[in-house]
Amino acid sequence: IAPLLEPSEPMSLTVLLDPVRVLVGSGQDVIHNGAALLVDGELVALGEEARSQGATQAVPVQSAADQLLAPCLVDPHSVLEEPFCEHHENVVSLRHAAARAGYGQVALLPRANAWRDRVERLHGFSSNPNNDVRIHLWGALTLDGAGDQLSCHGELLEQGAVGFCDGDAMPAPGLLQRSLLLNEMGTAPVLVAPRDPQIQGGGMVRGG
Repeated sequence: IAPLLEPSEPMSLTVLLDPVRVLVGSGQDVIHNGAALLVDGELVALGEEARSQGATQAVPVQSAADQLLAPCLVDPHSVLEEPFCEHHENVVSLRHAAARAGYGQVALLPRANAWRDRVERLHGFSSNPNNDVRIHLWGALTLDGAGDQLSCHGELLEQGAVGFCDGDAMPAPGLLQRSLLLNEMGTAPVLVAPRDPQIQGGGMVRGG
C-alpha cells in the first residue's frame, strides 16, 4: 500500500493521518473515516491499530479527510522517446510526473530514438532507494523494431527486460513463430499490436 497524497512537500516524518480516506485494494469500498500511521513515509498500520500505536507513541495527528491512501497505479506500456535528454521529457521528469499522478510503476515500450533492442540501451534506468517510481523496460522483439531481424532475447532478459514487443503493427507471422520456437524468451510476455498493414488496405480496421 502506498499513499496517493498530494501534500505541498513529500511526507517523511512520523505522522498519524486521522481521518483519511483509505482504499485497501480493488473490489473494496473506500473507507471514509480511516486512519493510517506512517513512519518516515512508510505505512505501518491502518484503522484502529494505527490509532492505538499512534496514541502509545504520542505521534502527532494530521487531518487528511480530503486525501486518499491507496495502492499505487501501474502504467504497463508507456513511451519515452528521449529518456536522457535534458530539453525534453526524460526519465527523471517522467518519475516526477508519475509520482504526482499516483503511479508507482511504469513500463516503457522499446520504441525510442534508439530502440531498446540491445543490452547497452537498457542501462541507466535502474531505480535507487530514493525513487518513488519503479521503471520497467520492454525489450524490442526485432532490431530497431523493423520486423526483419530478431534481437537477442536471452541477453535482454538477463539485463532486466520484462517482455518483448515491436512497432505499431503485428510482426510477420513467420518471424513471430521463429521467435517463439527459439524459446529464448522463456515465460516473458510478448506484446503484439492487433494491426496488420498487409490486410487493412486503406482502412483503419478489418474484421476477421
